[in-house]
Amino acid sequence: MHQVISLVKSITNNMKYKLTAFILFSCLVATGQNYSLFQADSKKLYTTYPIPGLTSGIAFDSVLIAGDFTVYFNYTGIGNEMESDTCIFWGGYTCLQQDRPSWLGYAITLDFMGTYHFKTSQDNFLSFNFNLLPGDSSLFYQDPTQSFYMVYEGSDTATILDIPDSAKYYRISNYDISGNTINSPLNNEQIIIGKEMGLAGFFRIDSFPLVQQPLSLIGNLAPAAGFNSLTNEMVYDHQAGDEIQYLDQYYSYQGPPYFNYLNYIKHIFLDRTELPDLISYTVERIIYKTDSNIILHDTINLNYNRNTIIAEIPFGKLDQDHSLIIPEFYSDNYCELNLWSYSLEPQYLAYCLADNCWGSYDIPGPPPDEETIYVCGLGLYLDRSAISAPPPEGYSHTYKIIYFKKDGIECGEEILVNIDDPPIPSSCFTVYPNPAKDNLCVRINNNATGTIIISDLNGRQLRKILINDQATEIEIDGLNNGMYLVKIICDSFV
Repeated sequence: MHQVISLVKSITNNMKYKLTAFILFSCLVATGQNYSLFQADSKKLYTTYPIPGLTSGIAFDSVLIAGDFTVYFNYTGIGNEMESDTCIFWGGYTCLQQDRPSWLGYAITLDFMGTYHFKTSQDNFLSFNFNLLPGDSSLFYQDPTQSFYMVYEGSDTATILDIPDSAKYYRISNYDISGNTINSPLNNEQIIIGKEMGLAGFFRIDSFPLVQQPLSLIGNLAPAAGFNSLTNEMVYDHQAGDEIQYLDQYYSYQGPPYFNYLNYIKHIFLDRTELPDLISYTVERIIYKTDSNIILHDTINLNYNRNTIIAEIPFGKLDQDHSLIIPEFYSDNYCELNLWSYSLEPQYLAYCLADNCWGSYDIPGPPPDEETIYVCGLGLYLDRSAISAPPPEGYSHTYKIIYFKKDGIECGEEILVNIDDPPIPSSCFTVYPNPAKDNLCVRINNNATGTIIISDLNGRQLRKILINDQATEIEIDGLNNGMYLVKIICDSFV
């Protein structure tokens, strides 16, 4: 055990700044799983158990063969600042090293006895001997206050991600120093290893034992099963009767002219047609243009190639071929509907292969602030981008779902419009300057009384002011740069 620990420590230290010096060899792939936890090229996806939440994936950065030992490295997070020995970035050699471990810990060593040794973020080791006889137990972790054992309960036929398999089952027990059972989150949980699927039931390693979080396999490649990819068919999954309303808003920082607009777009799904490679919807579309108080009404067809892949597992793996993109795949609650969501936030950093780090590059100008979210069953949920200054000219654009009705459940606040709604007289009020920096003035032309409400695009109320004069001045210097909505509520209009 001490030999293995020394080996892992030595390898980890050597890998700290030259992680990619080791090559992932295809010859490491075994001809059969034989109850192995994973292979060098394994790609797997797990989520919290029993309530799905944020997912965690497996995809190794590199694998090292050292005598009778195989060491898997899975650094995927962006960690501390360092000086690159090889790559120069915009402004110098400073970069952020890709050295934070995934949920599996800093490294996993498989020794010649078939024992797996996991190194945590606190430099602790968890050692699992899966070569037990039914009823046998094995200690895999111990500290001055507690110990963790696993008992081999035996093997049985199983169905893992809808694929028939054979599985081995191990039960976890947690005891204090007196031998009393600790009712911890992992006590009595199972470790499950499939002959074909590999590690199917496990727990989070990196912050163990402070964080004890059971995890369950929900996606796998080779064989392909479960959430192995996110496709149009999964994301744009609507039924007749579904409704979605979008906010589409553009705001330019330079002007005049500003070319600003705020539109509300509603889709009412009338019909769904499925073809071998296509999903087609007949949709009633209603567009409300707030700047002109015009309502456009038509019927359109929306077509989606059902096999188009939006993303593939492990989803959270950093993409070293493009600008750094931080992805997340998670189950979220949308008004009693638990829907899988996939978000992307580009960071505009370049990757240095030699030192396994990320640094800024000249794009040129300030980097955009961008975010994209897809939600299974709703489609594109949010598409947001903003540039604060030229070049090019500063702007902010938001396209997001603000209301939907799905499976009879309504979520959000619908903006109700009707062709018979009276237009708002342009002479009732004036808001200036726009854009504003420190103060905003609202002038009511008919001496009406009422309230002025300033809110962000998520509907969160930030200011509420009583109208007590023909011209009301509002301090806004405490608000961050961005777009805000001003609602004026008077006796005669809103």
